[in-house]
Amino acid sequence: MKYIIGIGGVTNGGKTTLTNRLIKKLPNCYVVHQGDFFKPQDQIEVGEGGFKQYDVVTDLNMVRSTRGWRTR
Repeated sequence: MKYIIGIGGVTNGGKTTLTNRLIKKLPNCYVVHQGDFFKPQDQIEVGEGGFKQYDVVTDLNMVRSTRGWRTR
């Protein structure tokens, strides 16, 4: 049986720690990082506070994302 596990949370919320623990416990797993599918840094929107807006879906490179899923 195959599973897909999605992990989300706030900055410094323990997502990477949890992922690393799951990798040790689950044989033959593969991690897909959402950050691998963002547009180049110079194309990411900057919000009113001066921070890059990684939570905005338009900053994801959707073509790259769907190709990445298909090749795994």
